[in-house]
Amino acid sequence: MNIKKVELIQIPADKTQNIYHEKQYPSQIHLSRSSTQERHRSTLTGILYRSNKNTDVCVIIIHGTEGVFYEDLPGFLAPNLAENGYTSLSINLRNNGKEFATSNFEESSIDVKTIVDNVIKELKFNKIILIGHSLGSVISSHYIANNSVKELKGFGIFATAGDLPENTKNNYLGVEIYNKRIKEAMNSSKLKNGNKLFLMPFLDEKLPLLTTHNSFLNYRGAKSNAVITKWVKKIKLPILIVRSSLDVIEKKWSEKIKKNAINSKQCEFYEIKSKVKEPLEAHCFFGNELETTEITLKWLKKLKL
Repeated sequence: MNIKKVELIQIPADKTQNIYHEKQYPSQIHLSRSSTQERHRSTLTGILYRSNKNTDVCVIIIHGTEGVFYEDLPGFLAPNLAENGYTSLSINLRNNGKEFATSNFEESSIDVKTIVDNVIKELKFNKIILIGHSLGSVISSHYIANNSVKELKGFGIFATAGDLPENTKNNYLGVEIYNKRIKEAMNSSKLKNGNKLFLMPFLDEKLPLLTTHNSFLNYRGAKSNAVITKWVKKIKLPILIVRSSLDVIEKKWSEKIKKNAINSKQCEFYEIKSKVKEPLEAHCFFGNELETTEITLKWLKKLKL
């Protein structure tokens, strides 16, 4: 057994920076949260699986929309990698679980920065691999493209849509409903009522996404930064792209991300044949945990960390 120790990690979130880009949607700065929400969102919690090998390397795994550190890809990949010699940290951003409804993209990118800085300075790892699942990849790409960190050695992109606004418009809502929602959200935000909650059709009609008008604009509006096909152009790190063959996220996005990775030293794309028929389960790589782990390990070994 290569797992040396399992530790609960709690990192104070950075709330000192303005979490909104005022040029994006100025009225969003009026977003307020209850004291309960603030307390809940003040700490980034996760699990560090320490391996007794490669002791200077840490793989950080970031969850997707409404995700948490102990479920889906982060839940199985972190311990599996540690069992095979790579210390891994699966950790929540402040937009985890139902907190996603009132979250925003830029705040989440700041959370990734906070986590990476902590892993380097406090946990003393000097080789960092950042892996994102779904939206976690998009957020991580924004962080990497806008920060120069010599300790970052690779970037994993798993089950990811390349352009969140476009994917929402064309695949989740349709153009007519999307434009209607944008108009409603803009009007609501201007009236300082952007915290109004509503259910948005999402990956599955049985599982709608709870969000607010402010968050909808921030993640899915025309000026959103949630566009990995834009940020990946600036990334020079080795990149691994992985999807399941029956993922609800279309294959074209993985192909476009790879095409746009023009400055990556090495970009590889793997499609795993899904062992489940449900697209949402395929999105989480359920049934393909072993293959997903093996592909990741093969890539990590190529990096010669």
